[in-house]
Amino acid sequence: MHEKERQREIQLVILLVCTIMIFVLSGESILLGWDKAAIVLLALGIAAGWYVYFTEKIPESVRLWMYFILTMLSFFFYGIHETSIYDLAPVMILVIIMYSATEKYNMIRLCVATYFLTMTYDFVFVLGLSTEFSLLDITRILLHLLLVYMAGYMTKNGIKRRSKERKRTDDKMAQLEETNHRTEDFLTNVSHELRTPINAVSGITSVMLKNEENAEKRKDLLAIQTAGRRLFGQIGDILDYTEIDTGKIKVSEETYMISSLINDIIAGERLLERENTLELIFDIDAGIPSVLLGDEKKIK
Repeated sequence: MHEKERQREIQLVILLVCTIMIFVLSGESILLGWDKAAIVLLALGIAAGWYVYFTEKIPESVRLWMYFILTMLSFFFYGIHETSIYDLAPVMILVIIMYSATEKYNMIRLCVATYFLTMTYDFVFVLGLSTEFSLLDITRILLHLLLVYMAGYMTKNGIKRRSKERKRTDDKMAQLEETNHRTEDFLTNVSHELRTPINAVSGITSVMLKNEENAEKRKDLLAIQTAGRRLFGQIGDILDYTEIDTGKIKVSEETYMISSLINDIIAGERLLERENTLELIFDIDAGIPSVLLGDEKKIK
């Protein structure tokens, strides 16, 4: 979704630039007496571009090429006039920079080709082969040709480099996701393997408690049973942390008693034999309902 929005923003910028170019061309055509029919056709083209942009009736890639062709036609119309010949290079460099955002180096190649084609047309049909050029004119033309070629070359290399870096990043992300999946599967399997013997110990302890009358042994059996339940819960916590990392955490909604939850916490803390154990004091607001709705295990 993010990439689609990014491409749409790029197309919006291209359309805005094309609109401005055609507006400027219309002004120059009126002031300098250029052909008005080409301006009308370009205006219709930009109107169609805005229509397909808002309606999205044409696939994104087709729309982008439609805008590109419209840009090249505007550039060619601008460049085939004698007053614009020496302004072509900076205009095309700006166009190359604009289309570099699309990361399609075929478009950059066509930009350079359009510039050379327009210059060739100017020398053959506008200026004429018989036109005499000064040394300054020749050096300026050669410099412009070199600048446009270098701009296209550097832009293409930049696009290829960004594509390679993005591919490396995507590969690393895929490897990390694969590692996370493997870790999740491993923890799930380990959890299953650990829960089985813990359930067995808890079950046997429950049976022994029913038949045991000795107070000391019953106390020990209760400690074993409670420790097993505590370990069972900690295994569940490990899975919860894994789900949090992978963004797959699920919170259940069940009714529970807050007094029972706190009692379980106190009972679990009492089982931990520590020296200088801190005193825990629970002060529950009388306004809290006795029965709540939520995930008791995760709250605990």
